[in-house]
Amino acid sequence: MSLSEIERVQITEEGEEYLYEVSTKGVCFGNVRIVLSKSRNTASDSVIEGWSEWNNSVGTIGVKKELLKDLTDLYVYLKDENTQTTGTAVRVYYEALALKSWHVTKGRELVFLPERGKNAYEFSKELVVFYQDAYENEKYVMLNLPNARIGLEQLDLWEDSKDFTFQLGYGMEDEGAKIYGAFCPPVTACIAPPEIKQTAVEEGKVVLTGDFTAGASLWARIYSSGQFMGEAVADKGKLDVSKLNLDEEKEIFLEAYYKTGQGESLHGDRTDIILQKPVVESCTIQDENGTIIMERPGTYEVNVGEENKIICGRQFQLPVTAAEFSIGFVNGKAKGPKVCCRVMEKAVYSFQNTKGTFYLACSRPDACSLDSDIAVELDVTLAEGIVYQGTCFQLEKVSEKALVTMKKEIFTLDTEKVHEDYRKLMSKAASQKEVFTAVKNAILENLPMEEEEILFYYYDYCPESGYVGIFEGMSLMTEYTLYQNIPDARQSNGDLNGYTGTGAARYQVIERNGNIKLEPFAGEMNFVVAPPKTMTSDNKLCGGAGIADLLYKGFSAEYMRLVYPTQFTDRNSTGNLCYDRNICLLSCNNWESLLKATENMRKGGLGVDGCAYHYFRGRAVVIPQICISVSGNVLWVSLGTRLMDVQKSVGLKECSLFRMVKGEKTPVKYLDVKMPLVAGDCIEL
Repeated sequence: MSLSEIERVQITEEGEEYLYEVSTKGVCFGNVRIVLSKSRNTASDSVIEGWSEWNNSVGTIGVKKELLKDLTDLYVYLKDENTQTTGTAVRVYYEALALKSWHVTKGRELVFLPERGKNAYEFSKELVVFYQDAYENEKYVMLNLPNARIGLEQLDLWEDSKDFTFQLGYGMEDEGAKIYGAFCPPVTACIAPPEIKQTAVEEGKVVLTGDFTAGASLWARIYSSGQFMGEAVADKGKLDVSKLNLDEEKEIFLEAYYKTGQGESLHGDRTDIILQKPVVESCTIQDENGTIIMERPGTYEVNVGEENKIICGRQFQLPVTAAEFSIGFVNGKAKGPKVCCRVMEKAVYSFQNTKGTFYLACSRPDACSLDSDIAVELDVTLAEGIVYQGTCFQLEKVSEKALVTMKKEIFTLDTEKVHEDYRKLMSKAASQKEVFTAVKNAILENLPMEEEEILFYYYDYCPESGYVGIFEGMSLMTEYTLYQNIPDARQSNGDLNGYTGTGAARYQVIERNGNIKLEPFAGEMNFVVAPPKTMTSDNKLCGGAGIADLLYKGFSAEYMRLVYPTQFTDRNSTGNLCYDRNICLLSCNNWESLLKATENMRKGGLGVDGCAYHYFRGRAVVIPQICISVSGNVLWVSLGTRLMDVQKSVGLKECSLFRMVKGEKTPVKYLDVKMPLVAGDCIEL
């Protein structure tokens, strides 16, 4: 009796063996054995040893996996041991399917991609999918290769299916027999995409909030203006997109999906991402509300305490009680990074760096940076050649505009180097008085200053070099003295010779037609005041006794300085006619000449042409004074007076200080009692 043809072969794995279950079209009685062979030839030298059992029309052969290594082909056939006849050999698989990947397309199709490098793939025609449907029924389908895909509906699955377990195996037909390979290990897949309820940017990462499947790896494809930029995996719900070089100004969105094993779930709907930080232009107190002005209009979420508000536009208001708030862009389910701000009035705030404490008038503390240059456009036109390029300061012409730049090196370099660079800048600017004034005001209004530098920039005050600038609004308090000469009467030996005080006077400093002048009334009267006599080679010059000696023609000029001598006249000595041994006022229309005159006086050099000199005779003392107010009362104080000096003099333990900035009364925050006072300061209880 001839052997029946093989109808079906199913391969399974069991431990270290492959089991080949063979069934025939008809019944095969007798001593039938299933044989595995390396070729269709049934010669004995091609046989692979394995155990075999047969029962009429079905049987199984088991073989060690290690015996199938390095094969190129494997066949199975039946053999009648009694007659030694053999049936038709059919090709079978000798390895399980290896799954490369799977994914769900936007068209709701499930796509399977086996490893193509395997020999079994080359001659396989079908893919067997064994799975559980949405109702937990076990089913299988056959898919054609190489395009192994099928719609979810055909599998009785839905796009919201979160758990889907399947196994894959190869299938083919050989010699009229259906051949099925061993299934790959079970794969648990997630069909449904992640449900993103919100994206929020915190600490540089995109935080995803939603109902996510446990155990599945959450991924996202990132797009910018519709262009794919890359993928990122969510670590504990946070995406790091810093390496994708995203432009914060462009439209950015993601499509989230799960990766389970080698597969990808459906991609979720587009979800926006906002990486752009808002810029708060100002947050000031006006009337009963804090007025917030943003750099650009938009939709913002504002967090005030535990309250969240959505506001649209560029300007909005918060109650003055809301001292602090955070704000960020919002667009549907997307929230951008937030910046924290304090609702603050324009004030003089303090800033810290390693060098010390700096002060600047601004709208809020974080408006100032000590690690970047400060450029200010001036409303003046520079004459040809008036430029300066220094280490700390620059003055240049940019697009027909004058631009002064304060370099960040100011906040780290030695103070004396900074001051020297400033002097050179002002020497250039002084070629035009309006430029000089504009540069000085720009620096006073925009440069953070240390406490000990405030008077230097405001008043050209340099005590270590013995000089100070004289500016309109000051007054000069002068204490006059008279030298008394008591003839020797044998009992005193001249010890009573010396200076006695004769009184004090205050001279008001004003500005007329761009020039600094003293005394607005007497200086306008029509009379002639003789100028000092011409200096001799030994620096001698007749001094002055009072206001009349300060009103001579030629003394009023654009710039004026008060310079102290390096050494005072001895209290018992007669006066000295050398101008450099007395307190001297210098006035000049040329800043360079003024600097040179100051230098010469301090070292005993000759006078400078074009500079007017006036000294106060003997041991007279001249002190510049500025006007402040204490609780509404006007008070003249000496330049160099600090807040703590006034506090102690009037018995104030706690007070507030206000400074005039651009004509506005501005509070000084984070107040230090060592703060030097400037003209217009108001001290209030």
